[in-house]
Amino acid sequence: MIITNYLAAKYGIALSANDVYTEDDNGFDFEVIGIGQASDGSRHSDSQGQGAVRIWNPSGMAIGEYLMVGNDNTALNLVTSNPSEVDGTVIEQRLSSV
Repeated sequence: MIITNYLAAKYGIALSANDVYTEDDNGFDFEVIGIGQASDGSRHSDSQGQGAVRIWNPSGMAIGEYLMVGNDNTALNLVTSNPSEVDGTVIEQRLSSV
């Protein structure tokens, strides 16, 4: 199921069943990775893409639960000017990529 959702996000294919990664509908189609436990009890509990993000060693993952993440492919620039996200005191900068 993880591979199916990854490929659907990568190639813009709508899934009619087993769509556990819905953030591809919101533009987070890039570098999708995920972990999960299928209904038959098989599990994939370690995932890392080409970047620095790694999901591994989950605790308490139940049958049918998945955790998948991706990004919006925005360039990795620092943002310092959006006052709703960067207050200049506690949060001085953030990445433009989400």
